Parts: sequence; C-alpha cells; structure tokens
Amino acid sequence: MNAWTESLIAYLWQQSWQVLLLCGAVGLLCLALPRSGAHGRYWLWLAVLLSLGVPSINVVRLQHVPESTQRVLSGAALVDRQPEPATKAASADPLPEVAAAGAEPSERALEGNRLAPGLAVLWAVGVVLVLGGGLWKAARIQAWLKLHRTDPDLGLECEYVEMLRAIGIRSRPRLCLIEGLSQPFVWGVGRGCIYLPAGFGRQGSAQQRKLVIAHELAHVLRWDVLVNFIQVILQAVFWFHPAVWWLNRRIRIEREKCCDETAIAALRVDSREYGSAIIERLAAWHEPAAPSSSLAISGGARDLEDRIHTILLPGRRFLRRPTPVGIVLLLVCGALLLACRPGVSTPKLAAIRDRAPLHAVPLDLSPHLNARLDETWLPGRAGNDLTMLEPGVRHLGGLTFELRGVVQLAGRDPDSARFPTATGAIPAGRAVERIHLLHGINGRVPDETRVGQLILDYSDGARETLAVAYGRHVRDWWFHEFEPVTDQQTAMAWTGHNAAVRAEGASLRLYRTTWLNPRPGVPVRQLRYESARTAAAPFVLGLTVE
Repeated sequence: MNAWTESLIAYLWQQSWQVLLLCGAVGLLCLALPRSGAHGRYWLWLAVLLSLGVPSINVVRLQHVPESTQRVLSGAALVDRQPEPATKAASADPLPEVAAAGAEPSERALEGNRLAPGLAVLWAVGVVLVLGGGLWKAARIQAWLKLHRTDPDLGLECEYVEMLRAIGIRSRPRLCLIEGLSQPFVWGVGRGCIYLPAGFGRQGSAQQRKLVIAHELAHVLRWDVLVNFIQVILQAVFWFHPAVWWLNRRIRIEREKCCDETAIAALRVDSREYGSAIIERLAAWHEPAAPSSSLAISGGARDLEDRIHTILLPGRRFLRRPTPVGIVLLLVCGALLLACRPGVSTPKLAAIRDRAPLHAVPLDLSPHLNARLDETWLPGRAGNDLTMLEPGVRHLGGLTFELRGVVQLAGRDPDSARFPTATGAIPAGRAVERIHLLHGINGRVPDETRVGQLILDYSDGARETLAVAYGRHVRDWWFHEFEPVTDQQTAMAWTGHNAAVRAEGASLRLYRTTWLNPRPGVPVRQLRYESARTAAAPFVLGLTVE
C-alpha cells in the first residue's frame, strides 16, 4: 500500500471532521456575542478555514528509556550495569506461535487501506477540475477586463484621491471603469485593482459615491484579495466538503461587513447615511453583471439586507480595525480552538506505529555474525568490545532482540576493509508492519549523511529501501555527552562501558530504530542491511519484526 496516498486520505478525513467541530464552536461563540464587531467574527471564521492547512499536534507515546540512559540525561556518572535478563518465557522461541497469527494484522490493514489509492486519484481529479476551472474562468475575465477597461474622468479621479487619504492608503491602487458592471468590485491577486461601472461618476451624489469608493478601498487596505485567493485554494483542496464552501461564503459575508465598519469609522459618517448610499448605489442603479468569479471581491446585492440590519443596530460602535484588546482575545480564542482539536496521528500508518507491539519476532542473525560481543573490533584498540552485553534474548529500547554477536560492516577506513559491506540476506518469510533495528556506528560524519540502508525484498519481487542517516537514526557509539537524534522512532536503547572507553572517560551507546513497513500487506521474503561506505562504519546486533 502506498504510504503517501494513505497519509493523504487520512489527513483529509481528519481535517474534514475537525472543521465541523470548529464551525460549531465558533457558531456558538458568535451566537453568545450577538453585538460583537464584524472584525472579530471575520477573524474567527478565517481561523477555522486556515486550520484546514494546519495538522493537529500528534500525541507522541513516550517510549521506554533505560535507567542507564536516564543517568546520562541527568548528567550523573554512568555505572556499570548489565541489562536485566528476560524471563524464561520471553527467552522461548516465539516463531512457532507467531507463524499462524503474524499475517492477520497485515491482512486487516490491507483490507482497510485498499480504497486509499482510488480515493486519492478521485481527490486529485476534483482538485484539478475545481481549481483549474476557476483559474481558467479567471483568465477569461482578466482578458475581458483588460480589453474593455478605461480610465476615470478628472472629477471621479479627484473623489478617488480624497478617499485614499481618508482611508489611509499610501500606495495608490489602479481605478478602472468597465461597461456592463452591476456593482464595483476589487480584482487581482495581491491588493488588486478597483473596477467601477462606466457611468459611476454620474450616479447618485458625490457623498454617496465617496462612501461606495471608501468601501472598496477598505478591501484594498485589508489585503482582502490575497486572503480571498487563499480561500479559493483551500476550497479547491477540500472541494468535497460542503462545510468548507459554506465557511467561505460566511467569511465573504463578514468581510463585507468589516469593510462597511471600516468605511463608516474612517469617514465618521452616520450609519444611516452610509446604509442609504449603499442601497441607492447597489439596488437603484442595477445593471447587467459582468462575468463573476470567486477570485473577485464584491458584495452581493442579496446580502444587502443583512449588512444594513447589522450597521443599523442601536448602540453599535464602528472601528477601522480590531482594538489591541480585541486582537489579543482573538488570538487566545483562535489558539484555544486549534489546541482543543483532538490530537491524533495524521497518517493511518502512524496509528500502526503508536500501537503496542503485536508479536515481536527476533530474526536469527547467526549466519551473518563476524564478531563476538566480547571480541575486540579493530587492531590497536584493546578492550574495545561489548562485553557488558551477554548473549541471549534481551529487552532493549522497549523491544525484544536476540543477541548472539555483531555484524560489523565496512566503512571507508582501510582498517575496516576486512569487513563485508552488507549483512547478507536475512530471511523473514512473513507479512510485517514494523521493523526494529538494534544498531550502532563506529565514527562520525556530518548530520543527515546516509551511512547505510535497510533493504526489504518482498515476495512479489518488489523492493523498498529504508535509509539510515547519521544524526537522525544513529550517532557514534563512543560518546562523552548526550547527543540527541532527530527521528522520533529512534531511541537510545543501551549505554555502557568497555576498557577502552573507560580509559578515555567516554561511554558506549546503542540505538533502536523502528520503521513502518511501506507495504504491510505483502510478505517480506528477506531483509538486508548495507553500509554506505562512509567514514563511519555501521554495525548490527539485532533485527526484530512484528
């Protein structure tokens, strides 16, 4: 199963049901504050929409940290301590027990994820149709506007410049006239241009025209065109969700009310005078409309009644923008809304990762071992070994591994040339969901350098490669102070000493790294760990699957 398509569908599903919860929460908040300003409602609804692009914070399950590692983290001196041996029951060979049941979880996962590729294709087709159709329509409108627009006369230009100063806009947006418009609107991608009907300069009084122009300039002042473009993108991504379409309409309605408030506050006019001008301009002077597009910023005539009712509410206070106190409250409310979303893992594969181990099966590495745990590795390093780790079944880094020796692989150092470059084929013969590697590395290289790879050969002939990167999955097994790794599924599984590191005041460490099988429903025929032949030579002590 393709992990990318599975993650995509899980993400879309998670965001889809969470946006319903947020819409309900904001709706109740708006009902509880009926006299709140349009600026506050607008930003709350916009925060809900933008949350679609913000994944929930995943709840990461803490993993077992050995006591010796805790001592390293706290800065205390390391004490020689052998890991506690596993119980007799744990030492028994688990392979017969797992052979019958091991494939069942993978089959269930395959059954549950079977539709993911088809749904991903359907989603992608919808995005292309919705977004592509909108952009194609916008390109046609842009070409039509460019062909038919004209410049305003001197009188209208003077009224426009006066409103620029009143609203407080320094950079002057372009003003154009177009034949066949029913109402003014703002068009573009950044701040946009203002388009007025060709006969606008002859319609109504000069004061009415100034109030209408002030409303359009408020859109420019607030960068509403850019915000509207983001709305169009998110609506295309979530084209299948009716609540997203409704939410975008709700935001556009509140945006018009915000511009009404900004214009009234900036010009310091009576709300009834402003309402009369809007009605006279948008209702009495109706003309056939030009082609519309969701990329245009305009107030629909059908929403006029609601806008007029809002600005005529008794005791209303009109503001050009939210107050500092209001901004703080909006940020707090927005943070609470986002933080209260359930923190679940986005990809469905991550749900497999966070589950408790199903049936951990240590694989037998004995045919590939080239060193005992108590054997000195490189010449001239007396006592440089893993004597503290006794052979047998051990519980390290939260997983069970079978330790019988070490598979030492070659690096670029001439001293390691006698080592092989790969472990050889390690048979698995089962469908697995997770692969756990107990490993280390001898030497240091820059972070994110690939030092090795775990290769999975499947029964159907396919192959997957899981990279092992320095600093992400592993660091030099010799260390003087704690150095974190960046991969969340890697943990320091063991720390200890040997004679060589004690002489230099250092310590030893091993890592446990877990990977999700990209194809959990297909049996893994064999695994192989390869060295990338860098200046750091990797080594493997255990490999467990489940």
